[in-house]
Amino acid sequence: MRILSLTGWPEPGRSGGQRLAVGRLGLPVPSGHPEGYLEGFASLYSEIARAIRAARDGGKPDPAVIFPTVDDGLVGMEFVEAALESSRKGNVWVKL
Repeated sequence: MRILSLTGWPEPGRSGGQRLAVGRLGLPVPSGHPEGYLEGFASLYSEIARAIRAARDGGKPDPAVIFPTVDDGLVGMEFVEAALESSRKGNVWVKL
């Protein structure tokens, strides 16, 4: 399906009319994804690129560079495990 927006830019579409155009390119955001979905990835990749450039140049990234680490992922998984344990025990508080 090809749709021309009010600005005249062609935008890819999907059946059922479930589409959200992002910027002039008309990039489709998958149905059910919130506004800012693509920007979140752009920010993440930018921060990681800054850290990679610093490491490549033999330095450390600026303290302002932030992105999730493996340790952050582990904390997230521990939270999910605790939520599942709580559910199995009848929705009671469990220790993290």
